Amino acid sequence: MLYLALPVLVWRGMFMVGVVPALLVLYIRQSVPESPDWLKRAEASEHRVGIWPVLKQHAGLVVFAAAVMMAFNFFSHGSQDLYPSQFLGAQHKLDAPAISLITIVANIGAMPGGLGREPRGTLMGVDHN
Repeated sequence: MLYLALPVLVWRGMFMVGVVPALLVLYIRQSVPESPDWLKRAEASEHRVGIWPVLKQHAGLVVFAAAVMMAFNFFSHGSQDLYPSQFLGAQHKLDAPAISLITIVANIGAMPGGLGREPRGTLMGVDHN
């Protein structure tokens, strides 16, 4: 049904459709009370450590993790952004529908691949702690 309304809604309408789940979350946070179990655990915890002391304590690890994630983003966006247009389009002379299909299939395949990494690594004896 939304597909039929797309020519009328254009990008502003699609933006408004995307806002609906966020508004639903705001409503749920205001209306739904915390569970009794959570309230008991919150009362029982006397000492909470803030985020800043933990980050300061592990500053080297935080900087390393940020650098690794930055490198991963550079690698992934460098390949994902240029692969369809430059490699498939310019070098292999594929048309837009073929490029779209290849990109969609690759991204759908990346989802179970990313989700399946943890169980495979655990089975292979990789320690993630």
